[in-house]
Amino acid sequence: ANLATENRKYPKAGVYVTRCLWHGKWHGSISNVGYNPTFKGDGADTELPLKIETHLLDFDADMYGDEIVVEFFSFLRGERKFSGVDALLAQIRLDIVEARKYLASSKVVSSS
Repeated sequence: ANLATENRKYPKAGVYVTRCLWHGKWHGSISNVGYNPTFKGDGADTELPLKIETHLLDFDADMYGDEIVVEFFSFLRGERKFSGVDALLAQIRLDIVEARKYLASSKVVSSS
């Protein structure tokens, strides 16, 4: 899910453990706040907009155009530029493992 970032305050760039409310149900997720440096530069030298991308865990549905709520819980790592897509995907898999550990231990995902 890509979130609009106009006129809002955001945490520092990086990857976070989050949860997402969609259609009345909470889903565990990870969110990246940043400038997509692997594909578009580091954000410092450009006029690129800040982006927030949220990946819901164990989820496969079309959310396009729907409103969601994202709650941030824990900072996993800073944003960085990777050598390519494969390196980025490998790190995302590691981030998901860490997010699952955090969510399981804190029990922040619920149906309420």
